[in-house]
Amino acid sequence: SFTSTSTPVGCAGGTDGTATAIMTPSDGSETFIWSNGQTTATATNLAAGVYTCEISASSGCVGNISVTVSEIPVMNLNIASQNDATCNSANNGSIQVTVSEGTPPYSYSWDQSSSTTNEATDLYAGTYVITVTDDNGCSDQITATISEPDELSISNLTPDSTICSDAFINLEATGNGGSSPYVYTWTANGSSVDVGQSITVNPVASNTQYCVTLSEECGSPETTECLSVTFPTNISPIIAPNIDAQCVPGDFIFYNNTIQGAEVQTTQFAFSNGETILANGTESIQTTFEFAGTYDCFVTITSTYGCIYTEEFQNIVTVTPPPTANFTLSKNPATWFETEIQTTEACIGNVVDFQWISPSAVSLISNEGSALITYPEGISGTYPITLVATTSEGCSDTTTLEIEIVPDVIFYAPNSFTPDDDEHNQTWTIFVEGIDFQNFTLEIFNKWGQTIWETNDIKAEWDGTYNNTVVPDGTYIWRAMYKERENDGRKIHTGYVHVIR
Repeated sequence: SFTSTSTPVGCAGGTDGTATAIMTPSDGSETFIWSNGQTTATATNLAAGVYTCEISASSGCVGNISVTVSEIPVMNLNIASQNDATCNSANNGSIQVTVSEGTPPYSYSWDQSSSTTNEATDLYAGTYVITVTDDNGCSDQITATISEPDELSISNLTPDSTICSDAFINLEATGNGGSSPYVYTWTANGSSVDVGQSITVNPVASNTQYCVTLSEECGSPETTECLSVTFPTNISPIIAPNIDAQCVPGDFIFYNNTIQGAEVQTTQFAFSNGETILANGTESIQTTFEFAGTYDCFVTITSTYGCIYTEEFQNIVTVTPPPTANFTLSKNPATWFETEIQTTEACIGNVVDFQWISPSAVSLISNEGSALITYPEGISGTYPITLVATTSEGCSDTTTLEIEIVPDVIFYAPNSFTPDDDEHNQTWTIFVEGIDFQNFTLEIFNKWGQTIWETNDIKAEWDGTYNNTVVPDGTYIWRAMYKERENDGRKIHTGYVHVIR
């Protein structure tokens, strides 16, 4: 009879299978011819399949036998579970492999993990190759890819901006990638200012750099984007009138000489008389002030950025009324032999030109606001002096004063007289010129201080009597009191008179 045995192929696709043909009884003379050409009782290095063998013996016995060489079933690998990384750049992914068929026990090898089991944890994003080897040394591979969220990125960030120095600005950004919820952390020049997708800030200085850092609770790597907020160049209004002062009515042109003129959108002129004029850009304006006075101008400039700049120009123009001409005299009246007087202007208004006129003067020397004028000596009279006062705006006024020339004060008192009825030197009197005759008193006292004669008449004469009785010969004291014509000062003269008989 003819029988057979076989050993299966150890690994799928392998060639380590065998097939053996057996003749019973056997006389040891058998020959074997296999369908693959082998000539031994046992064919080796066989792949899975059906093999035939012809067996011949010297006894003439011949037989054919078919032998099936099987193989161990190929391992079946499957990804049982896979968990992607929850955050960008995180290592919390995992993969689990299941195996069927093959020959247990199995061993596992991971190309990017130190795991030796069917499960690997703490995995980063990437593609992993898992090699499984069974107890026969058969190996198979399976791949799995761990995904992760996209990198964090920022879009729709508020662009670089120029705002007014006192303005607020809304800053915002949009987060992308990673895992929400997002956390937006804002800084200004490196210092923390606020948290939120949208914030409102009021920069304290120009060229402030605002940065937003995007993060999320999962822990993906942060990302930062920045923007700059700047202030426009500060505008300082510069306003100048065509002339500083004019007479009533004052017609002025105001020029806007602001240096940053290209950034000026409108200029508002608000005058202290209540008038307001709005001009485009740096256009000049013209206005008329009907009343005398000094006017202020409050200027408000609105820039092309909407910024407001103000400046107050106090006393920017003056509208002057006609001046009031006036002047004073160094003395009035003047006396016969002191006829030189000085005039001093006392005008009201911005007077810059003084014209002095006195036709009767011997000389007139003008020195702007004053004049030195001399009149004829020894002649009493009244002379006009005229001042024409003119302001820098061309306004003028005229006034005239009169100077009186009076005699000098002359005072003479005889020191004796002889009231002896001989027709010579019978009375005593004084001789006076240049005083106020209405303010005159003359008194005579005896040696005991008793008033024995008194008069207010400048022409009165004393006859040497007291109470109609002739006074004794002797020395008597006299006192004269009077007021000069040109001032209110009172004068007193005293002396002695001798009565001789």
